[in-house]
Amino acid sequence: MFRDIKIEAIENNSKYKLINYKDEYYLMDLNGNKITYIFPLLNYLTKHKLMRIDKDELYEIKKSAVSKAQLNKRKVLGGFGAAIGILIAKLTKSFVDYLDFSGNLLLKIFLVVIGILPVFIIKEIVNHKKRREIDIKITRPNFKAFVLPNNKDLFKNIFKNIFIYILLYSFIYASIVMEESNIIFIICVIVMLSLLLSLNVTLYSHTKIKGKIGKIKER
Repeated sequence: MFRDIKIEAIENNSKYKLINYKDEYYLMDLNGNKITYIFPLLNYLTKHKLMRIDKDELYEIKKSAVSKAQLNKRKVLGGFGAAIGILIAKLTKSFVDYLDFSGNLLLKIFLVVIGILPVFIIKEIVNHKKRREIDIKITRPNFKAFVLPNNKDLFKNIFKNIFIYILLYSFIYASIVMEESNIIFIICVIVMLSLLLSLNVTLYSHTKIKGKIGKIKER
């Protein structure tokens, strides 16, 4: 039986969500299960690890998040924009004359793996960084429960996930299976995979929303 809850985002920290249930607060780790990196919708089908926090810890989390957001917002946006600009410039310069290529299956698989490996590494680095930004001691989660957003967000996210999956696998097919492939396809695989790895963040919205929680059990 599911009960009503409020799910709240933590500013400047996409790894965690706050669960408010009957005036009790729980910290939910969206990246606790590494399989959900590439299968985000499993967050709706598996129990989440939850850590109960008191109101003092809640205050410290919110105060720390707001402080870091004000300090780093411009720096992060500027660095991100610069990085994207450099990446596009490098890719354009390097591949403009060599977009089409052909080769055996193993070579194509190798090129795709080399392209996507840094995406997973960056995801894991960011995951650890977000964990360190919480100023309370993260102990072993002592509860678990199914957590769902409201129906509107639920169906919207299911549709968005399916759409990105279709694009990702289409570009993988074009990169590996087609006899004459193209560097652009591999770039598209990297972009789609990056979007897929970020979907955990959006599964429960970026704001405060209503949701549902199953029976909370101690681990």
